[in-house]
This record gives sequence, C-alpha cells and structure tokens, in this order.
Amino acid sequence: MSKTKMGKTKYRCLFGLLLTTVGFISVAAGDTEPKSQAALTDNTLPNNTLPINTSPNKKGLLFYASFDEHPDADIAMGDAKVYTAQSMSKRFDLRSGIESKNIEQQTHGGVFGGALVFSEHASEFLVFKGDSNLPSSDDIFSVTVSLWLKTSPLKQLPNEYVDPIMILDDAWNDGSIFVDFDKSETKDFRLGVFSEYVFWNPMDIDFNDFPISERPMVGVKSDIFASHEWTHVALTINDINANSPSVAKLYINGELQNSFKRPLKIAWNPANLRIVLGLNYVGAIDELAIFDRPLAHNEIAQLYLHSPLMPLP
Repeated sequence: MSKTKMGKTKYRCLFGLLLTTVGFISVAAGDTEPKSQAALTDNTLPNNTLPINTSPNKKGLLFYASFDEHPDADIAMGDAKVYTAQSMSKRFDLRSGIESKNIEQQTHGGVFGGALVFSEHASEFLVFKGDSNLPSSDDIFSVTVSLWLKTSPLKQLPNEYVDPIMILDDAWNDGSIFVDFDKSETKDFRLGVFSEYVFWNPMDIDFNDFPISERPMVGVKSDIFASHEWTHVALTINDINANSPSVAKLYINGELQNSFKRPLKIAWNPANLRIVLGLNYVGAIDELAIFDRPLAHNEIAQLYLHSPLMPLP
C-alpha cells in the first residue's frame, strides 16, 4: 500500500487559516478570496456555503484528486498516477500521464483551484488503477464517490452514452458502478450499479427487454448541469455483498435525488479494476474523492460545500 500527498493551492491554505474565525464562508468557483455571508436561515444549502466550524469527516478516505496542480491523485491507497487509454477495449493498455490533445489539467477555473478539462469528444479517456484505491470486494463493503462536473449536456455532449466516471473490471454491466448521461434527447443523468452479470441477469435477458423499473439504475433530468457553473455529484452504496438488500443513492448539489434498494453482489479482480474518467465526456471534472463507507446526507452536504481536504491551521 502506498500513500502520496501533494501540495495544496494558496486558496486552500487561506481557507484553513479562516477556520479559526467565527461566521460563514462563501466561495465562488475560481475565487481566491473568501467572502462573508449571513447565517443560514432554513434547511437549504446555499452554493458553496458551510459553517466554518464544520469540516468533512475524512474517515475512510481512500482516494482524493484535487486536480489543482497536477493530474495525479493527492492521496491514494494504491497507485496515484493518472493514465490515458485509447478506448474501452484498450483500457488495460495504458500510457502514463495525460496523452491526449483533447484532455488537459488546468491550474485555474476549478471548484477550488485547478481541474481536468475535456475540450472535445474523443476516444481517449483517463484512468486511475482501482486496486487499493477502492474498497476490497472480498467481503461486504460500502462506497461513496464524490466529484464535480461542469458541462452543458444538450449543447456539449455527443449522441452517445457519456460516463464522467465508471468503475469496472470487466464489462459495463458486470460488476460496475457509474454515472452517465444517456442517449435520449434530454440526456438524462443516471446512476448505475450492476452486480456480477450472472447474479442480476441469470436468464441472460437482453437489457433492452428489461423494464426500466427492474434495471439497477436511477436517474434525474440533466437540466441541473450547465457549462458556466459547477455541479456536485455524489453516490453512496451500502453493504454490497451482504445477504440483505443494499441501498444506492444519488445526490446532486448536496440533496438526495433518487435511490434504489436491491441485493448487490460484486467481486472485482483488483488487477483489472479501473476508475475511468471522461468516457465520451466534454466538459470539466474536479475534486474526485472515494470513501470506503456510505457517507450520511449531512456529510454529502459538507462535500458539496467544502473540499474534503481543506488543511487545518
């Protein structure tokens, strides 16, 4: 097991120092100076606003990539390096670093600093190796994935299935976790959690013949996404491989949008496990974090309002 830590941006240090003061902090994407804001008056969560005496619980954090100063992970229990794959069929034939003219790591314009930018639709995408950067599937396990997206689905995305992030060791419908934009005219945004194929589809029924209500997926309309602002996405799944049903939840901007409950069985091959970023995607990705536990709703809200790795003074 390896663990790497990289430096943070000036803004992160400033935010850490402000944790000693009293009040609320509001920061717009790309800002370098915090701005004061009045106290919360109801249960809504203003964009990027959090009581500064509250910080995300980093318990169970396995993987974190801020994309502020480099494309590699800042914290990784496994390999921290980012790789480029030419296509899904070649996702095991990886090249170190970003090797595509359509993908770059920018040091500005992110939620808190830099971000990954996918400027045009291309066959290439980025990959992190999943071994130890994801929970072990040898026993019952849970997971939370958190990231930020900036895209205009109807204007920027191609007429294909678009996966900002996909976790898999084999096929998309065989032990996989992903969020995607579908091929419909409205580009609906979906969470998919597929058990091992023989478990969820023992009769080998064509996926198109499955009633939508029986598919291990839930979705929301994509109009919440925009090219001029960041949208926070989080998913949590509890007790995969347990005898009791698991619950998979999809959160957008700190609020629960949809969920499903069903038994889930996943058995990943660590050597083949991949964290795929930006498959057919056009837009930006930032602040990717993976936990080995299902974060509670209030913790998801904190990730929406606050980077998971803000340094304390």
